[in-house]
Amino acid sequence: MRASTLAVLMAVSVCTGQWLETTIEVGGQPYALAYSTASNRLYCANRLSCDVSVICGSTNVVVGSIPLGSEPWSSCYNPVNNRLYCGLDRSECVKVIDCERDSVVATVPMGRIVRDMCYVAEVGKVYVAMFKNREASGQVAIIDGATNRLLRRVDAGEVTHVVCYNPANNSVYCANWRDGTVTVIDGASDSVSATVLLGRNPYALASNARENRVYCACPEPLLPSGTLIVIDGVTGGIVDRLPVYGLPSAVCCNERTNKIYCASDYHDQHPPVAEAWLEIWDGQTGSLLRQMRVGREYPCSLYCCEWSNKVYCADRDAGTVTVIDGNTDAIVCVIPVGLGPMSFAGNPRFGRVYVNLAGESAVAVIRDTVGVGLNGSHRAPARCSPQASIARGVLQLESIAGSSQLAAELLDIIGRKVMDLLPGANDIRHVAPGVYFVRTAESGTRSAVRKVVIQR
Repeated sequence: MRASTLAVLMAVSVCTGQWLETTIEVGGQPYALAYSTASNRLYCANRLSCDVSVICGSTNVVVGSIPLGSEPWSSCYNPVNNRLYCGLDRSECVKVIDCERDSVVATVPMGRIVRDMCYVAEVGKVYVAMFKNREASGQVAIIDGATNRLLRRVDAGEVTHVVCYNPANNSVYCANWRDGTVTVIDGASDSVSATVLLGRNPYALASNARENRVYCACPEPLLPSGTLIVIDGVTGGIVDRLPVYGLPSAVCCNERTNKIYCASDYHDQHPPVAEAWLEIWDGQTGSLLRQMRVGREYPCSLYCCEWSNKVYCADRDAGTVTVIDGNTDAIVCVIPVGLGPMSFAGNPRFGRVYVNLAGESAVAVIRDTVGVGLNGSHRAPARCSPQASIARGVLQLESIAGSSQLAAELLDIIGRKVMDLLPGANDIRHVAPGVYFVRTAESGTRSAVRKVVIQR
């Protein structure tokens, strides 16, 4: 961009409530994210640099790095003991990090390739999916969350790679890729209570405690389509097989609205087609509510944000995050975030959703301003602010038809007033490059805020 050109990067208006706040440089190839509620820090496990970047949840600043000694594959957070668990696949172990001191306090040998893991607060344990490389024999290792001891290993199917917890029946579900089964482990006894034969290869899992069901996203062999298999938590049997348009790659549940979201990528050779799709299902009836395009090719991850009632869908190849309203099922916005978004974590204290960018060794921070103020305090949603655009040193501020606009201000990143703004053209050639906010106030309403980034 030439020095004489001023550009504005408007991520999303306050009408939608989401915008790209910043991008944080971390270690090489960030692979897994977890947020510590007790420490207000984000932990980013980096595969190439073999470490964990520690990011302050208030300032978005990297405040530390924790060496792991090998490549991390997955992570999960224990809010009871304020600990982070990182699964190292090549070292076949789990590193335990004290989030108070930001240091490794234990190494738990697994003896197998580590994949997914989850912490279950109801029983205070960590469940780790793993398998032997050559034999493909899968197991689930169970770690005590208080003592960091390995309690036992439970045999599962072949290539056990994904786990999820169903609080409705206190059971952990383990997806076994190669033999097309799901192993169900009772959370009280840590023994296998059922093995569900799917007839398909399970790729992703999600539980719905409202209906006591678990959803298995399964691609169809040799076909550009898949199936969302529904497992009943009471009987352990399959109660439904929902057809998916494309190869399912991620699934999540919004228990507030009792909806199931399944992301898939559709490919065809005649003619060449690559599309990303999202299907929304009713959790009670199993009926398809909506089907929509959400990106270019590979929607690899879904995240249901509880405090905002929105669902985030990352398209790894398109470099975008699509935000869906949990009530209306409408696409709120599509946010370009960077190369290779893969997984999410949420910071409810400051209304932030984080997504790792594996393609550029960074973490993108998405801010939700609906219900959360710029300083992290809760507020009521504001009205839509006027459109703002910048060209050749002039900020053009449009008026809202039928409104009685009283004042508009340009604020810096910490909320200090830089200058007053008027409807129409505003000369900003004297303003230094950086992140700013346009704040407008109207008669009888709260102020509305819109982010702008000025670049020279």
